[in-house]
Amino acid sequence: MKSLQLQLTLLVMNMCCLPFLLFSQGEFAVEKIPAGLKEEADAVVRLDETIFTIRGIDHARKERRLVVTVFNERGENKYADFEQGYDKLNKLKKIEGIRYDASGNINGKLKSSEIKDIGVSSFGTDITDARVKVASLGKTRDGYPYTIEYSYEVETDNMMFYPTWYPYEEAFTSVQKSIFVINAPLNFSFRHKELNGAPPVVKTTQGSRMSYTWKLENLVAYESEPNAPDYDKPFVITAPIEFEVEGYKGSIHSWADVGKFYVELNKGRDVLPEQVKAKVKTLIQNEKDTKTKIQKLYEYLQSETHYMNISLGIGGWQTIPAVEVAKKGYGDCKALSNYMKAILNEAGIPAYQALVYAGREVSYSYPDFACMHFNHVITCVPLEKDTLFLECTSQTNPVGYQGSFTGNRKALLLLPESGKLISTTIYKPADNVQLRRGTIKVNEDGSAQALITTTYTGIQQESRSNVINAMNKEDQRNWVIEHVNIPSFELNEFLFSEKKQQLPQVEEKLKLSIKKIVTKSGTRLFLAPNLMATFMTVPLLEKERKADLFLNPNFYDFHDADTLTYELPKNYVLEFMPEPVKITSKFGEYSARSVIKDGTLIYYRNVNITSGTYPRTDFKDWAEFIKKVVKSDRDNVVFTLQK
Repeated sequence: MKSLQLQLTLLVMNMCCLPFLLFSQGEFAVEKIPAGLKEEADAVVRLDETIFTIRGIDHARKERRLVVTVFNERGENKYADFEQGYDKLNKLKKIEGIRYDASGNINGKLKSSEIKDIGVSSFGTDITDARVKVASLGKTRDGYPYTIEYSYEVETDNMMFYPTWYPYEEAFTSVQKSIFVINAPLNFSFRHKELNGAPPVVKTTQGSRMSYTWKLENLVAYESEPNAPDYDKPFVITAPIEFEVEGYKGSIHSWADVGKFYVELNKGRDVLPEQVKAKVKTLIQNEKDTKTKIQKLYEYLQSETHYMNISLGIGGWQTIPAVEVAKKGYGDCKALSNYMKAILNEAGIPAYQALVYAGREVSYSYPDFACMHFNHVITCVPLEKDTLFLECTSQTNPVGYQGSFTGNRKALLLLPESGKLISTTIYKPADNVQLRRGTIKVNEDGSAQALITTTYTGIQQESRSNVINAMNKEDQRNWVIEHVNIPSFELNEFLFSEKKQQLPQVEEKLKLSIKKIVTKSGTRLFLAPNLMATFMTVPLLEKERKADLFLNPNFYDFHDADTLTYELPKNYVLEFMPEPVKITSKFGEYSARSVIKDGTLIYYRNVNITSGTYPRTDFKDWAEFIKKVVKSDRDNVVFTLQK
């Protein structure tokens, strides 16, 4: 399946037969920008006009005109370049570019020779008809500000996708005028949904066609805020009811319809060759436990196949047959998940495919608005007391582990005759654990030797699992050195070990020589016992918060527990020890304490954070919580030389 970025660049393409707004010479003079739109703006979108003209259920045209005044290098980096994808189903008809000076006079036009046409291949091994045209009116020659205009047309035969209108595209960019128009025959129906305060549609009749218009003006620049929802600005999503792609017809009244179309599109493509059927029987002939059977068959898939993206026309959604996967040993997500489903069904284990939007930045589907909002396919195996989701594109994932890639979100389960929204695996703090144990011998000169063992589970082990499976020993060593949070040290030894289970685990053992672990002042030693653990940067609270607080479950559902034992130099005794700290909030809990036992200092630290979406008024409490944790993490224990 094509990546979402490409889908929403390519497949969302479409527009209308209404003429673009006409402007006179000098209309884009910088002096005509309202003063309020210039404040804190790297650029001002003078006009962003999108027209989507629907010809029928199988064809549409999209036109876009974007005019932007650039004030500085940051604005230039955002808007100076043009990039537009196309493929077999989305034909890019024309590209035009104009450059205006500060007075709004034309001082340059884009030449056809300046437009580059390149293939799209994310890994260099993709089989795809997707291409992209790129161009630039060049970095500033006459200084800032200046204005650039790009316009293009796309004819699309992929009517599974309708455009989404985002009036705000970038932070620190004001919008003078943004217009979104859909033109359709009078008797033609489609669906739309306004979100986050987007304006209601205005409908007008023009002969035998109906025009649907959304418009916003004078949107002031906003500052990107930490931990804001993915997109909390006004936008409009649209989707077809009836559509046709390369002769395949479908309808989308509900999520069940989305599933039905996908299943029909891929019907009969899950037939296995006889040799694979025989192999399946051999692999499980001595097994009685269903989970063990699934594990053996999943590991067989991993050993016999590898991922390769295949997106040719409708092939972005229609899989190559299971017979071809068995023969060639490769496939994309839809092909490999289909192959896995066929293997499990052959073993008498019911399994289904599921459509999902993959990636660490969790994107939520709207239960009341069905559409093709997916970029990935996985295999779902419902069991009596559990449900296993199999990531078939990975050759290293343990069976049943989704993690940050497809966990913590909704997916569309593809049943034989329909589709049903379900939740994928939810990973809670107790699943994403960092358990650290360490012994540190402090020397008289302030240096130290440390043995640190850390066990990571769930999402917290993913980075190290990638290091284990994708890097050689030397690169692993360099990665460890870069990611150990100690100012000055030598890595003497390191060792990784991995447990591939449904909730995977990685153990990391480090032997370190630390050049300076304490600060000496006269006869005193100042030791910060929190050796390696880090929290977050305390956010600034200079301005009133505008966005809700979003703590992404892929980053903020975790539990850390540290126990570090310090062997101190002889003749040093305790002079000061911070009081135990315990902080409880709606976002989680934190505790830290130190104790002296048998001449050693033992430091205990625990953090438990829970994800969620909180009102913007809670951001101050979140910042205060972080501030208290950071302060405690920096506390010192003081020792003095015994006389």
